Amino acid sequence: IKRPYFHVKPLDRAQLKAWQSYLDWEIAEAETAAIAAEGSAVEGHEGSKQEFVAGHKRVLILFERCLIACALYEEFWNK
Repeated sequence: IKRPYFHVKPLDRAQLKAWQSYLDWEIAEAETAAIAAEGSAVEGHEGSKQEFVAGHKRVLILFERCLIACALYEEFWNK
């Protein structure tokens, strides 16, 4: 990701694809942590709940970063 800041100049396709891939990967990681948290919640592990919250927070922060650079692209707002 070459331009993490807003600019009116359009991003090239490679940059848009990089943001899309990064978001998809981070979401998949958070979902994996959520599934693991559900499984160990039955066993009573508190650490996995913290991992779930941390994963959700990472996704939220990444979306905020993405929307700064990709503010002109509707697909990121809708995601």
